[in-house]
Amino acid sequence: MAVPTDRRKAKAPPVTIERIERAMDEVALAIHMAGAKGAVYLPIYERLERELQALREKQATMALVRARLERLAAQ
Repeated sequence: MAVPTDRRKAKAPPVTIERIERAMDEVALAIHMAGAKGAVYLPIYERLERELQALREKQATMALVRARLERLAAQ
């Protein structure tokens, strides 16, 4: 079955720290609401933690790059 053209052109919103943290909140709530069976959601939560850490590291590295470029431009 072919995907309608308008759906193929739709872009997903960017991944942000805020979106990841919101997703973590939702998964935490699902874990809590599921009680003893909530552990089934732990891999999702752990993945979100890794993605959050990776995004924070990427942003920190980009800040270092920008600072370096500013120093170069000031020379």
